[in-house]
Formats: sequence, structure tokens, C-alpha cells
Amino acid sequence: MSRLLLAAATAFIVVASVSVRSVSADEMTAENADVNGDGMVNVADVGIVGNRADMRGDANEDGERTAVDNMIVIAFFGEVTDGDGTPPSVTPTPSRTNTPGAATVTPTPTRTSTPVPPTPTRTSTLGALTATGTATPTPVAPTPTRTPTPTRTPPFVATPTRTNTPVAPTPTRTNTPAAGGGTRDKYLQPFSSTSPWNHPIGSSAQYVDANLPRTNYYQETELIYLDPNAPLRPLRDNGAWPATCGGGSAEGEVRIPNGVLIEEGSDSYMPNNAAGALRADGRTIQEFLYASRCNGTGEVFTGLTLCEQDIYGSGLDGFCAHGGSGLSAVGGSLRLWEITSTQPIKHALKITMPSYLLSKCNGGQRWPAINADSGYSDTGSWQYYAGTNCNLRMGSLLAMPASANCDTLVSAALAKRICKALQDYGAYVVDVHPSWNADCQCPRTDWRPMTLNGEAGTEAPTEAVGSQVLTLFENLDVIANNSASTIGGGGTPRVPLSPPISN
Repeated sequence: MSRLLLAAATAFIVVASVSVRSVSADEMTAENADVNGDGMVNVADVGIVGNRADMRGDANEDGERTAVDNMIVIAFFGEVTDGDGTPPSVTPTPSRTNTPGAATVTPTPTRTSTPVPPTPTRTSTLGALTATGTATPTPVAPTPTRTPTPTRTPPFVATPTRTNTPVAPTPTRTNTPAAGGGTRDKYLQPFSSTSPWNHPIGSSAQYVDANLPRTNYYQETELIYLDPNAPLRPLRDNGAWPATCGGGSAEGEVRIPNGVLIEEGSDSYMPNNAAGALRADGRTIQEFLYASRCNGTGEVFTGLTLCEQDIYGSGLDGFCAHGGSGLSAVGGSLRLWEITSTQPIKHALKITMPSYLLSKCNGGQRWPAINADSGYSDTGSWQYYAGTNCNLRMGSLLAMPASANCDTLVSAALAKRICKALQDYGAYVVDVHPSWNADCQCPRTDWRPMTLNGEAGTEAPTEAVGSQVLTLFENLDVIANNSASTIGGGGTPRVPLSPPISN
């Protein structure tokens, strides 16, 4: 996930909504991040920079209070400043979920804990799907518990409880074909027919074995609110990570259903809470990160306000809420209405995978990703990309080979539909679970899940077939020639393009 800092050696890119500007390395220092000058970049600095009226929060001293100042503070959170204003040599420490990407320098808390394979409990209150209870990822390979060196302790607990209260979408609208003959509902399947999120694999696709291992399955939750009839509620950017309710600057309004609660984070629970919600016009999707909401009829909070997507557009409008790649929190997500349907899933999916599987070659990224994690080339980082397959980088399109038989490969109906979507459209790598053990210079054994990314409420039914989804992952190939000019590898699409939007 992102904090809008592309941590390259000499320059950083910051994106707020749809504006882009470069930030110099001189601005990006721990000394600047310590806005109150107490020698430590801590919650006091976060609070100051979260108040747009407090000019002490002008971290880069350019005379303006912008998202850049917010990002400088968050990037160095938890670090002590030294005499020359550069951060001390501390190995980045990841969150329990996928760590914000190269847009991020991961916070380094001082607490110690012993990480074990997470078995999160989710409590979901859904309108169209009864999925209340405990969803436990299905471990397939043994995952022994390891006691890490105290200075490299990832900040997560074994069994965090999530209280996000998703309100199930009600796809009962009647699609009235537009003048162009469209039959697709933009709220159920957004973006253009030629968007990479909706584009099929082509006949010229070059398949290369991804060689993904069998680890364990865990569902990554996306917070998607595309109900045009939901009430408008204030969105406030408080610059906080972990996510918290309260404070912040006004960022307009977004549509979010009554009853939706998004749990705050803590020092031991650091969810990314990547989100996308409609603006008042019914066509602009505001994406944001570190979302929280503690009042089911109240305002929504974000630690980072990101891109604005046109629901009719490509789905690649700026730096969006998956910081590891800069890609969308909405595009490619497995939707709740698709879980309850028996119809084919007619779009590409999204994957978050252990960081050590990706390759750091060519900057660790490829189209449509615009970013790679900050630690992708650092062997001392939990985010290190240790893979040897140069085709498999952040943003890669993975697909089920055309020769695979989904009816025999897996048995569950949902797994078969996911298999067919992977065969016809594939899935993009959008983020990582930090999974490199810098102590032994080897992959971690306690946290290396394979993940499909889905709307809140899809966790329980998808994790119920997680073992079969792992079988699908083992059979995936990389589409080596996927690009902006040859989406899906080019050639004749395996299946027809999605129909135009009707509404």
C-alpha cells in the first residue's frame, strides 16, 4: 500500500488526487519530518502535520501545507533524527498485512513480539450473504513458529479481530441499454471495456511458468463503496497510520452506506484498509488508504487521500490505493455480488503475494504498475524481492494456461469460476506481504500467504475454498508480453470484450 513516496535514490513522486509533482531528496529527510524538533518522528509530529492550519507542519518548508508534508512525516515515523538530518540505519519493519510500497518507508516500532501465522477473525454483517463468524485461512504447508531477533519484529499480532461492517451491494438494478447498446452496470463492473481490469487474455499471449509455491491462503480485503444512493458523508484526511478515527482536514464527501464500520488500527494491528468510494457526481471514485470509520452514520477518515478515478475510464488514473504498485483498490477486486452469482467473473483479478517471490530486475515493476515496494532491492528489508524470474515483478499479469481444465483442476463451484476468470482474464500482482527474513537472508516461514483481493464480505466464502485456490496459484503462468500496447499479450481476445456501460 502507498504513502505516495516513490522511494527512488534521487527523486520521489507524490500524487494527491490527480496532480503529480516531484519531490527532491533534500526534502525527504528525518530532520524535516521531525516538525516539532524533539529529536523523534512520532505521533506528535503526525498530529501536527495532520492539522492543515498548523504551519509547523510545513515539513519541506515550501510555505504551503500539502500532502507532501504529510508524506514526509509518515515516511520517517518512529525514527530518531541525527545530526545531518538523515534517518538512522534501521531495518524497515513491515505491518502484518502488505506493507505500503515504495511510496512508503515502513515504520519501525520498538516493541517486541513473536509472529505466528495469522488466523484473523472477521465479523461481517452482510445484507445478501450470511458470512458471520470466524474465517481461518487454510494452511497447506507447515508454517513453524520462529522467534525473531528482537530488533526485527514485525508489528502484528496473531489473531486480530476485524470489525469492518460491509453492507452487501444489491445488484437488482435493471440495466437499460444506452444509445450505444451498452448492457453493463458501471457500479457492478466499473471502467471501460478496454481497461486492463476488463481486458481478456489474447491469442498472442506468451506464457511463462510463474513457479509459485504452495504456502497458505489469506484474503486481502478491499473497501469498495459504489452505491450511488448511499448518503454522502465527510471524508477527513488525518494523516494517521495505523488508521484512526478523528481529526484531519476536509477532503469533500464520499458516498458510504449507513452501518458500515471500518476498524481503527493500533501498534499491533496495522491494516492497509485500501478503499474507493463514489463522490457526489456518481462517476468519480475517490481512492484512499488507511481508512477508518467508528460511527455507522458518521464521517470517514483516511490516512492518505489518493487518486480520483473516472468510473468510465481506464482504471489507471494516477497513483491509487495499492502502494506496492500504485494500482487501484477497486479495479480487479472480487466483488461480493460475484460471490453470490453463478455467472462467469468477467474481469481480471488481483493478487497480493509474498515479497520474496517477485524479481527486483528492471526496477522490480512492470506495466501497469507505476511503483515497486521501497525495500524491493534491499536485502535488509522485509519487502525484499528475491525472485529469479524477471517476468514476475510488481504489476505482472498472471494467467491460467489455456490448456488447463478448470472442471477437473478444482471441484468447488466458486473455485471453478475463479479458475475460469484466471484463464480468460488473468490477475495482476498489486501488492506484497512482507516475507523476507533479513536475519537469515531467506524467506520467512511464519508469514507468506497467497492472496486474492476482494471486497469486504468475500473473505469467508473465498477462504472456505482457499486450498483449491492455492492449487490454481500453483498452475499460474506469467504473461511475459503484457503491455499497454498488447494488453493481455495482444492478438484475438479469448472471450469478447465486456459490453459498454449502460448507465
